[in-house]
Amino acid sequence: MPVAVEIRNKNWLTEQFAECLRSHRAAWVLSDQAWMPSPLYLVQRLDPATGPFCYVRLLGDHKEVDRLTKKLDHVVVDRQDQVEADAEAIRLLAKRVPVLAFVNNHFAGYAPETVSELSERLRRSKP
Repeated sequence: MPVAVEIRNKNWLTEQFAECLRSHRAAWVLSDQAWMPSPLYLVQRLDPATGPFCYVRLLGDHKEVDRLTKKLDHVVVDRQDQVEADAEAIRLLAKRVPVLAFVNNHFAGYAPETVSELSERLRRSKP
């Protein structure tokens, strides 16, 4: 059964960690979260394709979004640049393994809109 591992301590995101996951064929979960290096940063510096698939989570900054709204029914933080960077990370990873993506409402305030934006960016080729 495939295993996915998410680490939320940026000090652990090393080549040694990647090799450990690779030796167990465990998927590395890449989180786009306020205090973590972005998925694109990790794709460009390490090889996070450690298992039979990759998993990218767009989580954002819960505190920031909660400060701006109590209803998660509209976008309250413009994260277009991050969505583009995440789409690029997904495109690069997808050349090697299938990629799953998850979008939390707290990424920008409204997950359905973020999913639409990410899908659109993945459909079109990079200029």
